[in-house]
Amino acid sequence: MSNILSGLEELGFDKLSDVNVYGDKKNADAQANDVKKENSVQDKASQIAAEREMIFEKSYSCPCCYKDFKSKRVRTGKAQTLKPESDLRPMHKGIDTVKYDVVACPHCGYAALESSFSNLSQVQIKWIRDKITQNFSGIKEYGDIYTYDDAILRTKLAILCTVVKMGRDSEKAFSCLKLAWLYRGKLKELSNESLQEAMKLEDELKKSEFDNLVLAFEGFSAAYSNERFPIIGMNESGYLYLLAELARRINKPDESKRLISRLLQERNISHNVRDLVYDLKEKLK
Repeated sequence: MSNILSGLEELGFDKLSDVNVYGDKKNADAQANDVKKENSVQDKASQIAAEREMIFEKSYSCPCCYKDFKSKRVRTGKAQTLKPESDLRPMHKGIDTVKYDVVACPHCGYAALESSFSNLSQVQIKWIRDKITQNFSGIKEYGDIYTYDDAILRTKLAILCTVVKMGRDSEKAFSCLKLAWLYRGKLKELSNESLQEAMKLEDELKKSEFDNLVLAFEGFSAAYSNERFPIIGMNESGYLYLLAELARRINKPDESKRLISRLLQERNISHNVRDLVYDLKEKLK
C-alpha cells in the first residue's frame, strides 16, 4: 500500500512500507487506548482544578492539644446541590463534600466530624492524649484536595477517637455511615477512570461499604433508645426513615417494613419524608 504514497520520500518520509491506508486494527486499538487514557488524565486534572476552587483552608484550634492548624473545608454555597441518594448521602456537582466532613488535628491525632469537633470534656481529653496522641505518628496532606483514600483514613481516625472518648452512639453511627458513603464514592470514581481497576476492587469496596452500613444501623438503633431528638440534626420521622432505608440496604427487609408501617401511621410526617417512605415501600416490593 506504500506505493500510493510514493514521492513523499523527498519530504523525509522514507519508511512507508508499513503504512496501511485503512489502518491496522492492533495499532488502531492501541492508539485509541492511548487517547482514552490521555482524555481520562485530562478529565481528572480538570475535575481536581474545579474541586480546588470549591474548598478553602479553615483555621481550627484543637480542643485536645490547644494547637492551631488548618483543615480543608467546602466553601458555603460553592457546590451545586443535587438530589441526595436514598440513604441521604448528599450529592453535589463536581465534588463529594463528604470527603471534607472530618477535622483532624495533625499535632495530636484527635479527629471528629466537624459538627462535634470542639465538644470535649476534660476526661475525654485525657483519654485522647493517653490512647491516641501517645501512638500518633502524624497525618500528612500532600495534595490540594482530599482524595477518597485521604478521606477514608481521616474518617477511620475519627471513628477511633469517638470510641476512645466514649462518644455518643449517634456520632459513631454517623461516622460509620459517612465512611460507607466514601467507599461508595471511591468505587464510582474508579469505574469512571478505569473499569479494570474498578472490577478488581469492586468486591472489597462493596464489602467495606456494607460493613459500615451495618455498623451505622446498629449505632443509630441504639441511639434511638438512648438519645433525645434532634439526633444528628434530624427529627424523629426523618431519622426513622433513615433507619428503614439502612435496614433495606443491609438485607433486613422485615425490619424496614416494620419501620415503614410505623412511619405511615404518623400524622406529623412531612411531605418530603412521606414521599421517601413510599419510594422505599415500592423498592421493598
